[in-house]
Amino acid sequence: MAGPGCWLAAWALEGLTAADQRVSRLPVLSSTAQYGMPPFAVALLIGVGWGPMATFSWAWTPDPGKARRRRATAFAMGRLVESARTGVTINDVPQYDLYIRVGPGEGGEFIGRYRTLVPASEAALLRRGIPLPVRYNPANHDTVRLADLDDAAVQRAVIDWRVERGLLSAAHSRALRDGVETPASVMTLRPTGRRTDGEVEMTLTLLMAPEDGAAWEAESTGFVDPDALSAIQVGSPVLAWYLPGAPFDPAVEVRR
Repeated sequence: MAGPGCWLAAWALEGLTAADQRVSRLPVLSSTAQYGMPPFAVALLIGVGWGPMATFSWAWTPDPGKARRRRATAFAMGRLVESARTGVTINDVPQYDLYIRVGPGEGGEFIGRYRTLVPASEAALLRRGIPLPVRYNPANHDTVRLADLDDAAVQRAVIDWRVERGLLSAAHSRALRDGVETPASVMTLRPTGRRTDGEVEMTLTLLMAPEDGAAWEAESTGFVDPDALSAIQVGSPVLAWYLPGAPFDPAVEVRR
């Protein structure tokens, strides 16, 4: 199972909906456009881990400072260490400082700050330890910004990070990149008892139901962030990707 996820998300407000996100090199991004919703605002990739990243609609508002964007060139994965309100409120939306532990980055591990507005309805998602892809200036680690999830290179980097940490299998990684997309539904789910990096491993039995062919059953096992469990109950619609030679071991995307 390809895990959104923990994430996703995080990743549907002006910053996301202003961009044309209908086309992507990865099926992960392009698939949700058919539902009229921005990718990452609705997608959780089981085993890919987009969960909170997919949910944080505020997080990927474009940075208006062009010079700042040019300086923040290095990429790394980080984890949220702490979040704190700054005392500033704009249009009734409170401002937060997010402190993100980044590493390994250029020059070693460090903690950088990201300042952003967070709606009250989403403040509970600021959970310590959630993974966040960031860009930063190698010469100044004090501040970071969240990486652009519309960037195919960032998508690949996040997937590679999941593979390296044992949260996503290499086979499911290939299926997400190069596989055949198929609608599916959850028939059964059960935990395996394994936990890694705060995520729980689940096995889903899926009814794979292509629009132009016969349906079949398949199983997908992968790690899921606890925040995504409510989206993979029996009967939940999902999207699955499988390699032509492995139709019974798909990667899975769930929507909420």
